[in-house]
Amino acid sequence: VYFFLFTARGLAPAPSPSPEQALDPILKRTIQLQLNNIEQNPSSLDERLKLGMIYEANELDDLALASYQQLTDVVPEHPRAWYQTGLILDKRGQSTEAMAAMRESVRHAGKIPFPSWRLGLMLLAAERPEEALPALEAARNELGDDPTLMAMVMRAQVDAGNAEAALEVEATHRLTDTPIAPYIHQLLER
Repeated sequence: VYFFLFTARGLAPAPSPSPEQALDPILKRTIQLQLNNIEQNPSSLDERLKLGMIYEANELDDLALASYQQLTDVVPEHPRAWYQTGLILDKRGQSTEAMAAMRESVRHAGKIPFPSWRLGLMLLAAERPEEALPALEAARNELGDDPTLMAMVMRAQVDAGNAEAALEVEATHRLTDTPIAPYIHQLLER
């Protein structure tokens, strides 16, 4: 299906660094190899996603964002491209846009829990705990009672003013007996 989408709509050339960008020779070679892979297989989502991740890992965020947005333009239901877009936008402090991208990732992720978890964290950071709770619970459906996730659920309950619900989370999951106990004690104090 993706092959036919690419064939029918075409895809712009992959974003590449400008010639004047001073890049480490090894990084420059790595990028060029990935661009060659894309040129040999222009319909491969994975190759284009890898290019974006190479850029992102090397703090070439403009190029990474362009790579991910290119994917979301052609294949709007690609959850990983939306997820990575959301991470970069969040890092840039564009929280509204980051949350919109992460919501798109959640919408297309199926049973993959990490977009929901990340959206929950973004909403907590934006001081919107009531909205964070459903996102964290959605991640919990796939991850189960992971102590770190349960701590975030507990924090959302505390931030939302639901002290009894926060105490119930701690009592049910005995989070004070986990390696994150110091953080749980801070939440209990609040």
